[in-house]
Amino acid sequence: MELRLRLFILLVGFSVLASAQDKQFFIGLDIGPKFDQYRVESTGSKAYEPNLNISNPLAATFGVLGGIKIEDRIMVEAGIYKSDYRVNIELVAKDGSRHFSNTPINTFTSYMIPFNLNFIKSKQGKYEPQHFIFGTGFSLLARPRLGLEGRFYSVETPLDPLDLTKGLVSYEIYDNNFDADIVLLNLNAAYQYPINEDVNIHVGVNGRIGVAGKNFFKIDQKTPSNPTITNTISTSGSSLQLSIGFRYFIPQAEVIN
Repeated sequence: MELRLRLFILLVGFSVLASAQDKQFFIGLDIGPKFDQYRVESTGSKAYEPNLNISNPLAATFGVLGGIKIEDRIMVEAGIYKSDYRVNIELVAKDGSRHFSNTPINTFTSYMIPFNLNFIKSKQGKYEPQHFIFGTGFSLLARPRLGLEGRFYSVETPLDPLDLTKGLVSYEIYDNNFDADIVLLNLNAAYQYPINEDVNIHVGVNGRIGVAGKNFFKIDQKTPSNPTITNTISTSGSSLQLSIGFRYFIPQAEVIN
C-alpha cells in the first residue's frame, strides 16, 4: 500500500474519532534520551575482520504534541519532535589496535512527526487514578538534513605511537544519502499520574521500527600495510526513546469559549 494511501486512511480514522461526542482536547511536551540503531552492512570480503566497531551513543530528543482523549479510553495524538541521528565509530587495525574510538558521526537531523492511536487503562491509586497507556501508530521523518555532505577526510594518526615506522591510519566518509523517505512504526507504552484536575505527569517508552527508507554512508579505512577497507553503515531510523513530560487537558469551558 502506498504511503500516501496509508496516511489518508490514518487521517480519516483520526477525523472519525475526533467527531465523537465525549472528548477532551490536550496538549503536551516530552523530553528525554534516545538510542538510535545502526548496522554495518556486508559489502564483500575484507582483508581481515573485525575491522570496524560501531556503537549507538545516547542522544536527546524533545517535542510537542496535541490530541484528543475520547471517553477516557482512547487517545489520538500527533506531534513534532526534533530528532538527530548519529553513530560512534572505532577502527580496528590488523594487529587488533583500536583507533578513533567513540568518534561521533552526525549522519542527519530531521523532524519526526508521529501519529498515534493509544488506549487507556485506568486504575484507582491510593490518592489519584493512575493511567496506563499503550498503542501504536506511524512516524514520518520530515525535512531531513544531511550532517555530512561530499567527502570527509579524517586526520592521520600513528598505528603505534611508540613505533612511527608502522605508518599512519585514517578514514574517509562519503556517499551519505537516503534511498527513500523514512517511515517508522510506533510502539508506545506510558504511565500518567495526575497532579491536578487538568495536568498529568507523563513517563513513556517509545519504540520506533523502520518500515520504509534508509540512510547510509560509506567509510574507507586506510593503512599502509593493507588495501583500503570499505564498509557501509546504515540506519532505517529505528530507535528507542525514553521520555518524561506532561499532558494538559483543556477544560471543556475553555474549548467552548
